[in-house]
Amino acid sequence: LEPDYSFCLQIAETLNSEEATKNVQIAAVLERSLWPAKIVDAELLTLVVPIQARWAQDLFDENLANQLLFGSKTEVALKRELVYYRTKRGNGGLKPGVIGRILWYVSYDRSFTSGTQGVKACARLDEVIVDKPDKLFRQFRTLGIYQKNDLMKLTNDDPNKEIMALRFSDTKLFDRPIEFQELPEILGKKIALRGPLKISAEKFAIVYNKGTQKHN
Repeated sequence: LEPDYSFCLQIAETLNSEEATKNVQIAAVLERSLWPAKIVDAELLTLVVPIQARWAQDLFDENLANQLLFGSKTEVALKRELVYYRTKRGNGGLKPGVIGRILWYVSYDRSFTSGTQGVKACARLDEVIVDKPDKLFRQFRTLGIYQKNDLMKLTNDDPNKEIMALRFSDTKLFDRPIEFQELPEILGKKIALRGPLKISAEKFAIVYNKGTQKHN
């Protein structure tokens, strides 16, 4: 058998096994191999994570960057792997050791004429690290757009207060953003999105399918 065909057969056999959806590690490896395809019934932690538009424009959202005079920081925008920082409060299940998926929700920002208040992209969550700002900055300074003072703002300038780093990769920008007003109907409940929101595999499938539909 040709190598590519053999690989496809192995993938198909694995997908037919119950372990592909029940085992988080196997599901994550398969999604990495099949990107941007998703195993919609996999039991991967999936979170809608709010992000400020000013960070989204450089980390993954070229549509926002194009609204600005100088666009995004190209050296960051072209990276497959990046890091986003947040406080530990209201983490929605984020903790060291978990892997899964992130649905990026870009929060409202009046500096942009459009492209905010919606789920704009999906990324793979590769790692969650909790530590002090100085250590995290030294560890991940090449994987983001943040300066040390940006991290210190998350701790109210307390160098001993821990924050959270989300290492993510393979971000896919949606063809059709999911507007905020659509989310309660999809999720079946009212939401505020002040922090990460865990959703089910069923709801993720709906969001991802809507987001990747081409405009007619």
